[in-house]
Amino acid sequence: MGSITKALVASMLMAQAAGAMAATATPDDAAAAARSNLAGGIVVGTIVLATIIVAATGGNDGLDTVAIVPPIVPPIVPPIATTTTTATTTR
Repeated sequence: MGSITKALVASMLMAQAAGAMAATATPDDAAAAARSNLAGGIVVGTIVLATIIVAATGGNDGLDTVAIVPPIVPPIVPPIATTTTTATTTR
């Protein structure tokens, strides 16, 4: 919830700053400020929305659900069978 509160406070401060700039601007400057504020509002709105989504979903990006691929292991080849013979002789 802390993230949502911070995002809302930040957006409210941006709106207050935009309102203060528009109130003190001349008509020509006000039009330019309005366009700038619109672009800034879209950016800030996107950031606020992303913050709310991350806070609501717990920050799950889905990367922990990727299947783990085992390492490639060469096949086990049994050793070649060898035979030994022993001969005993008596004299």
